Amino acid sequence: MAKFCTRCGNAIPEDGSPCPSCTAAQQSAAPKTSIGQSIKLDFTSEDDMLIAIGGNRIKVAAIVKVAAVALCVLFFLPLFSVSCQGVEISFNGWNTAFGKTVSTYGSSNKVDGNIAALFLLLIPAALFVAFQFKKNLQFINGKLFLISTGFSALGLIGFIVLAMVVNKQAEENLLIAKYTFWYYLSIILYIVAGLISLWCVLSAKKKAQKSGILPPNAN
Repeated sequence: MAKFCTRCGNAIPEDGSPCPSCTAAQQSAAPKTSIGQSIKLDFTSEDDMLIAIGGNRIKVAAIVKVAAVALCVLFFLPLFSVSCQGVEISFNGWNTAFGKTVSTYGSSNKVDGNIAALFLLLIPAALFVAFQFKKNLQFINGKLFLISTGFSALGLIGFIVLAMVVNKQAEENLLIAKYTFWYYLSIILYIVAGLISLWCVLSAKKKAQKSGILPPNAN
């Protein structure tokens, strides 16, 4: 397609040199950005994202996958306990979701669960699947760390809501609720996975702005 001078309108060379007629300098067109354009990394660059820990550079994708597996395992470990008059009953995520039969003073009673607690297992499982099988899930191409940030936030909110529900029910039944080391470790893992994933998203955006893919003020 022929180019024309922005001052005099005469034809100009396509190499961006000044107009031969009026010698006016020609400005290159600014890169166009579609509305709602997102920051994307290809699969290779996502696998190559590194973070320095203790002097060693570790792949962020590997850290997130390990955290996701650990969270799935922690779901089946005691997360909290309730006690009354010297009797203490512990609950893991599975008990919390589907209930538990407990024996107190020679009698057995079924404690009802809340199926919503199962999301505390499904969230890290989905996160692991996304990172492990990313090449087979083309619709997440370039969005892994954005997905990881969102899933980590959801998991963190889930554990906070769990504590609120447990505290409320313990108060209503005159029980004492205690949270285990595994509960707090789960929260820490979600925070770590969320923060490093967010760092990757922001780093990708900054890199895109420097390379001219996005304008400096792009959201």
